[in-house]
Amino acid sequence: MIETQIVLYRLLAQSLIYPDKHFVANLQSAVGKINLEVFDDGRLPLGAFVRALRELARLPLDQIQGEYTRLFVNAYPHVPCPPYESAYRDGEVLGNAAEQVDVLYRQWELVVEGEQVDQASVELEFIAFLLVLDLPQAREAAEQFRAAHLLRWLPRLADDLDRASRLEFYRAVGRVLRAVLCQAFTAVESMT
Repeated sequence: MIETQIVLYRLLAQSLIYPDKHFVANLQSAVGKINLEVFDDGRLPLGAFVRALRELARLPLDQIQGEYTRLFVNAYPHVPCPPYESAYRDGEVLGNAAEQVDVLYRQWELVVEGEQVDQASVELEFIAFLLVLDLPQAREAAEQFRAAHLLRWLPRLADDLDRASRLEFYRAVGRVLRAVLCQAFTAVESMT
């Protein structure tokens, strides 16, 4: 189950980066690593995500990039889905939340380059990194990070994506994100 959680966190992280010409293919590859039958009980809306990804593959890249920019970077009168924890929790970019996560990353000897430390994809990659380590202290750190950071803002980002996106893909990302956050650590908790 932890392997599935790692793949899901990485899939979500990849879904929340700026789309380049490999964006859809990389996501399709990541989805291919998930046993979708495991989620047949409806716990995770991956079927809708896969359908939305198929639709996304038929769109021109500039349309996908335009929607990404509108949602996450620059829209008038405000950005509907700022992808930064500080924006949600502190009301500013690079606020206290960013400082807190940067300290945590450095405790694990990680330095973030090319993106803000509290960007959604960076935080999702960090929790995947902790789970990959498969150590008791890393699992504990992952659960603490989930409670102290992810759960305090990503559900609101998920809701904003579902409400504001013009593309079904980003609405599906929001729904999968919400589902993963709600149930991701039941297996980890039972192992500790």
